[in-house]
Amino acid sequence: MTQPPPGQPGPPPGYGSPQSGYGQPQAGYGQQPPPQPGYGQPQSGYGQPQAPGGYAQAGGSYPQQSPVQQPQRSRRGLKIAAAGAAGVIGLGAVAGGGAFAWSMLSGGGPQPEEALPGDTVAFAKVDLDPSADQKVDALRFFSKFPDADVDADGDPKKEIFEALQEDGGLQGVDYAQDVEPWLGDRIGMGVLPSTDGGEPEVVLALAVTDTGAAEDSVDALTAGGQSACGVDEDFMICGEEQSVVDRVTGASDSLAESDTFSDDMDALGEDGVATAWMDQGKVSELAQQSSSTSSVPPVEATGRTAMALRFDGPTVELFAKVTGTEGAQLGDQSPSVGQLPEDTLGALGASGMGDALTERWSDIESTLKPTVGDQAWQDGLSDLQAETGLSVPDDISAALGNDTVLAVGGKNANGEPNVAVRTDGERSALDKLVGASARSATPLVIASGADSRHAVGIDQKYADTVANGDGLGDTERYQDAVPDADDAQIIGYLDIEQLVATYGDEMTEEDRRAAEALSSAGMTVSSTDDGAEIRMRLTTR
Repeated sequence: MTQPPPGQPGPPPGYGSPQSGYGQPQAGYGQQPPPQPGYGQPQSGYGQPQAPGGYAQAGGSYPQQSPVQQPQRSRRGLKIAAAGAAGVIGLGAVAGGGAFAWSMLSGGGPQPEEALPGDTVAFAKVDLDPSADQKVDALRFFSKFPDADVDADGDPKKEIFEALQEDGGLQGVDYAQDVEPWLGDRIGMGVLPSTDGGEPEVVLALAVTDTGAAEDSVDALTAGGQSACGVDEDFMICGEEQSVVDRVTGASDSLAESDTFSDDMDALGEDGVATAWMDQGKVSELAQQSSSTSSVPPVEATGRTAMALRFDGPTVELFAKVTGTEGAQLGDQSPSVGQLPEDTLGALGASGMGDALTERWSDIESTLKPTVGDQAWQDGLSDLQAETGLSVPDDISAALGNDTVLAVGGKNANGEPNVAVRTDGERSALDKLVGASARSATPLVIASGADSRHAVGIDQKYADTVANGDGLGDTERYQDAVPDADDAQIIGYLDIEQLVATYGDEMTEEDRRAAEALSSAGMTVSSTDDGAEIRMRLTTR
């Protein structure tokens, strides 16, 4: 198996902590980066990505990898490599400690995918020398934060290196002597199928600016025999064993030459500062091969996922495209999140929820029955119907309807957030739900508006407002956060500007200052003929 490149790094904590930064905001969204590919997280097999917004649960084909029984040979190298590479890639994309200003060059040059073999099944990279447009937009984004440190003379690679050393990796390696003289601006990670049918091999491709200096550093980087590295043209390739390094450097074709990979990456558009790609079907096959002795077989998967983290003006965006798999089993129309009241703080809407529940009820039952027992499950449903008059799933599906939106508003009289669900579901089914709640500590209320829409909540005034309000879709903050709302089947929205105005006095000064630079956040999931498109955006004022 491949040993990671030098050192034993784990993912640096936070990716956006005050110690690592690129001018990273110090609170709220600044402390949690957009989702990373996740290679090397021990709970998720081989880093299978999890779709936002519940896409997998809504009908997508992202698998949850089952636990894999470890073979006799240690997986330490794989774990270290995957965790370290994911940490470097995540950190390099949105952190680095005050050096997020580049010279205005055009980017370009050799790419890590050109150094990895064509049979690579998963790939991720960070690009510290993206296009000039990305550099300009990144500076526009981070300049919005009052505490941002955009130092054109800084060295983000050194910040990454020092963060990894603080986390326990790269011990005994001197950055100025062993790394700085040759390390370029691009770092890539690839997962390869093993040649003997065992666990996958993980390798890193580190851009090289001085081949001689890189070759002189190999001994220092591989001291202790925990890894192997080789220099091949524009990249240093590092893995757990020399045979794997030789396999990569001697490959006759590259990942970049793969039509499947190229088509998927082209479909993303602008690469941005970090990209990732995975062939779920091939990763699933590898998981099955390496878990042949496990009592819990891994879930089969199909399709491929490509994603890019990039800047769009003063906005940061994560865009993912899933191809070759069944899309979310939701409705054809977009949920009416934009028709909520203008002052809505947050919302989550989905199309076709009622029909989806009916269609997938047998799958839900088959999943839950083994947990509680067949008889207990049937008894529970019977008791629920006897006590509430609700028929499951028919009445629940009827209540959800085809346009279901959760809305969160400002504080109510008790100082708590107002919450209501608006739906075009059947009024008779909703009345059953409200009636069933009458004996609870928080009975529900219902209000009706135009177009057969109803709102169910705990505050009558807010339910009326949600049932009859409008205007959110006309606001600039909403339009910036969810520009593709008309084509989405799932929409999430958060008005950060109003959130700060409402709850700013409950934040620390540091958190509030960072959050005040933000405007809104949005998420959409849109079904396509052969998969889905997922977009997350964080906008600034």
